[in-house]
Amino acid sequence: LSLTFTLSEPTIDFTQSDITINGCGLMSSFAKISDLTYSATFTPSGDGLKSISVNDDAFLDFASNGNLASNVFEWTYDSSRPTITISASEGVSGFSSNDAVLSLTFTLSESAIDFVASDITLNGGGSLTSFEQISDLTYNAILTPDGESMKSFFVGENMFKDGASNGNLVSNTFEWTYDKTRPTITLTATE
Repeated sequence: LSLTFTLSEPTIDFTQSDITINGCGLMSSFAKISDLTYSATFTPSGDGLKSISVNDDAFLDFASNGNLASNVFEWTYDSSRPTITISASEGVSGFSSNDAVLSLTFTLSESAIDFVASDITLNGGGSLTSFEQISDLTYNAILTPDGESMKSFFVGENMFKDGASNGNLVSNTFEWTYDKTRPTITLTATE
């Protein structure tokens, strides 16, 4: 993060050590650009909220007046890729049933900016409908099979992004076998 510190008047002793950092990270490349402008680079060490400020009386002007506190600059660093898990209310992955439809839930680890139904890969035939966002982290859809067989679905890697433009990791593969054929029984006798 490239930071600029703009002063209202020249200072005699503004230094990098006057900068307060909350949240893990390292300040470097501190430089005076002009009498009123300084720059520095902030490198975070770990995800999370970072705040940067300059406290009251951290430096002096030429008349030995201490500065007023700066504004607090806040920034959330997010390098984590979002995950997604697929589940169904009718059963766990690998089950068989004669359900006419399957109610799917897609649970994300963090909010997505562009997760859509076309991000879901469906194998085995059928259609996904009623795709809707339930909350920041939850989406629902209905799978209607188009014939008896195993159906599998997943969300591939980098299909959607979080607010920091991190692409998602691949989801689990959810499998379901649609079986609506009624069993038969044949009686025989031996003598």
